Amino acid sequence: MHRKIVYSVALFAAMACAAGPPPGAITVERRPPSPRAEVVVGAPRPGYVWIGGYWRWHRNDYQWVPGHWAPVRQGYQRWVPGRWERSRNRWYWVDGHWSR
Repeated sequence: MHRKIVYSVALFAAMACAAGPPPGAITVERRPPSPRAEVVVGAPRPGYVWIGGYWRWHRNDYQWVPGHWAPVRQGYQRWVPGRWERSRNRWYWVDGHWSR
C-alpha cells in the first residue's frame, strides 16, 4: 500500500513538471507522419554534419522539409535533431540545436 502512494505521488510530481509547449508554439491535433527515408551520400567535405529532414506544420497540413548538410558550428560537437512532442492531445515542434 505504501509503495502505491509513493508511486502515485511521484507520477503526479512528474506530470506537474512536464514542460508542455513553449509560449507561442503552434500546436496541432494530428499526429505527425513518420519521417521519410532519406538517402544520405557522403559529406561534401570534412566538418559537415547531416541534418535530417522533418515534417513541419504549414497552413493546414504537414509539409516535408528535406535534410541537408551543414557545417559544424565552431565550439559545438553535435547536432541534436528537432522533434515533435506530445502534450495531452496536441503536438508541437521542438527545434533542433547544436550541443557542446
